[in-house]
Amino acid sequence: MRPDPTRARDASPADRSTADRPTAGASRREFVLPWLAVGAWSLVILWLGTGAFSADGTSRIVGPLLDFLFPGLDAATKSIVHAAIRKLAHFGEYAVLGALALHAGVRSGAGTGRAALLAIGLCIAVAAADEGGQSLRIARTGSPRDVALDTAGGGFGVSIATGLRLLLARRRSRRARTGSRAG
Repeated sequence: MRPDPTRARDASPADRSTADRPTAGASRREFVLPWLAVGAWSLVILWLGTGAFSADGTSRIVGPLLDFLFPGLDAATKSIVHAAIRKLAHFGEYAVLGALALHAGVRSGAGTGRAALLAIGLCIAVAAADEGGQSLRIARTGSPRDVALDTAGGGFGVSIATGLRLLLARRRSRRARTGSRAG
């Protein structure tokens, strides 16, 4: 029997990871919405993998921005900065995906550890699909290194989300203890 989510403050440390899972009476929306967010963000990532967001496409935005912020920047340095921005964007996209997938997994009833593995597996699958699709486009190049970078970003997002979950659980636990003493 799962704990009552309204009694999450009273949950023991072992039950804290299950306190925010939907119970049998929880609405479908509480289960479905987190997965819709994961699906929508995955589609955004795949859209960003199209030719419109190739290095040539993004250089039309990043190049003038760098010229404005750093006038006189030589072309070689501008190219390196542009590549670094693109790689950081990969990392960030998948960090968000990892955090969203962790949340969806936990809301679906998986423990935090199982949800983390699910989230990282999902990041690998989306990264492989994205890079595979890019390898079929003339303006893009798919790379196993980018799959590794994307997976690292997903792992980072999962780690941050897990840390935040633990921090919030401890904070709730402290408040519950101080609230029960005051009463």
